[in-house]
Amino acid sequence: MRTEQPCAICEHPTNRTTCTRCATRISRHLAEIVEFTALAYGELLPGQGGDGRSTERGLGVRIDALDLIAGFDVLPVLESWERLFREEWGLAPWGPTTALRGAGQADQAAAYLTGTVGFLRAHLDRITEHPAVGDFAGEVSTCWQQARNGARRQPRQAWRVTCPADTDDGECGEWLRVTGEDFGGEVTCRSCRTSWVTERLLWVVASSTEADMWVDVAAAVKHTGVPESTLRRWARQGKVKRRAAMYEYKSLALMVRTVV
Repeated sequence: MRTEQPCAICEHPTNRTTCTRCATRISRHLAEIVEFTALAYGELLPGQGGDGRSTERGLGVRIDALDLIAGFDVLPVLESWERLFREEWGLAPWGPTTALRGAGQADQAAAYLTGTVGFLRAHLDRITEHPAVGDFAGEVSTCWQQARNGARRQPRQAWRVTCPADTDDGECGEWLRVTGEDFGGEVTCRSCRTSWVTERLLWVVASSTEADMWVDVAAAVKHTGVPESTLRRWARQGKVKRRAAMYEYKSLALMVRTVV
């Protein structure tokens, strides 16, 4: 059995080169890159008022969405990693399929992207043990952000909670940050080393009388159905606790129950 070592990406203790949380995030980022690319077709034309960039207003098309669909930015990066791994592991060399002959550029790019992402996810266990996994994860994350921007998707909601693990001095209390990307994986507390399945962590914190849970604006609006303007008004009136751009979930939930 391998001894614990810092994860090559986040430095959390793990008995592998890459911890489960980071491996799960890479897999999700790869899958969502394909999803965002498909969604980008509906974002080619700028919305009412545009996004403020004169180039896109002049062309009448969102350049970031077009670049994503045409495979100008994200695809070459991911393909370069597929080529590298195929060469190092003695696999069949990368090459476009003859079935795509005659297809349009966007159709070809979508097919190539799907194939490359499929290869990377299929070999992810091996990739997460590769010496260059840190660089790989960083470039996948950048590609994911570009794809998300091209599809004009909003960042996932975030929670900030205190670790509810039992210690000799009571609940641990170390602050943990959880986002939607962590669902399906685990969150590990740096202080007490307790690993939590993300969904169970949030359930335990919500049920605890000692642990704290803070949510960002997007999560607060989504889970309470209360408009952001109302949240701000409640915070000004001292009816809910607010810190920077985060709301204390228990006081917010109590306020919602009181209003209803």
